[in-house]
Amino acid sequence: MNEHPPQDAPPAAPLAAHAAECEACQSAPLPIDRIAMLLDGAEVSLDTTVLSARVMVRLRRELTLAGGVPWRAVVSALVRALPALPAVVACDTYALRTAYVLGKAILPAPLVAYVVLSYGALLLLFFGLTYAAVPVLVARQGPTRTVAG
Repeated sequence: MNEHPPQDAPPAAPLAAHAAECEACQSAPLPIDRIAMLLDGAEVSLDTTVLSARVMVRLRRELTLAGGVPWRAVVSALVRALPALPAVVACDTYALRTAYVLGKAILPAPLVAYVVLSYGALLLLFFGLTYAAVPVLVARQGPTRTVAG
């Protein structure tokens, strides 16, 4: 049922095969010839070399800034930011557990588990992105200045 058409098959071949088997498509026929003409005329030209060059031009400034970052400043910023992480993780775990218990009361457990785990994965992604941004933020700050007291 999930067989892929050969590479040299016309683009509309899977659509025609579906229309031949589907009762709904037979009762209201699709304009397969017109769709096939549109698919045959569509061409996607994607030059990955040009895309890579554009990305490198836009990222060159960030890469040069990140290359000159003193790692002591990055480690210092991470050491100051990490102590809050366990408290945030504990709070989010409590919130996710509460959301699961409350959601399970009105929705099916698998659906609630999916939603809560998806939200937890999103939070994990945000944590990772936050801590991955520390070197970039330190680089944008420029050289650290000491205040004479």
